Amino acid sequence: WIRLGLKRPFASNTVASTLVDMNKLVDASDTELARYDECEAINFPNYALLRDTSGRIWLISGNEKRHIKNMQTFREFGFNMDEVEEVTDDDLKPYEDGRAITLETKYPQGMLLQDTKTKEVWYAEAGERRLIKNTSLLKLYFKNRKPKKVTQAALNALTIGEPYGLRDGELVKSSKNSAVYVIEYGKLRPIPNADTFESLGWKWKNVVTLPTAVLGDYPAGESVLLDQPSLRLAQTNE
Repeated sequence: WIRLGLKRPFASNTVASTLVDMNKLVDASDTELARYDECEAINFPNYALLRDTSGRIWLISGNEKRHIKNMQTFREFGFNMDEVEEVTDDDLKPYEDGRAITLETKYPQGMLLQDTKTKEVWYAEAGERRLIKNTSLLKLYFKNRKPKKVTQAALNALTIGEPYGLRDGELVKSSKNSAVYVIEYGKLRPIPNADTFESLGWKWKNVVTLPTAVLGDYPAGESVLLDQPSLRLAQTNE
């Protein structure tokens, strides 16, 4: 995973497949990868259960580790000790501390919810809900997942976060024109020409066509240049 001029190796394809779309890997030579400094490996899949040397159990969620407060909470959410992996404190260092998981925590592993009255769809995780404003995002990130229908009262029990958006590294274009962009830190970075696109190893089949209204939610960023580090997924030729 290439980000901020650093490369992080995935421990295995299994780990990678829980965090990224494996169809969007980019082939890269050893020489090209040597341009990037290497940092900690990504060792655990999303929602892995890990127990540290002091006996605390954590749930991995993206770049965060979330402490499960006690065994009553652990059992209440249907977790199984057979799924818990013993790790060292160093294994957990690359992860930021997220909100602890308690009996009051709602949807610790994420869920789609649909308001039975308004039909709005939300992504809920860790007691927070994020509006999915366009069905195109549902098709892109939640294919074949059906939202759970809930009442407005149930939704009101969750805090409202930022709307669910396009992920960093996504290649996108509007349905109204042919300009292609890459999403980086919530901005649309234009890719100036086909040569730049192909030189960075991106694949045209991975460009997602979206309604103009979706892309309109993102401010424009700087154009992508070949001599600047870009958000990428890289796979060695081994």
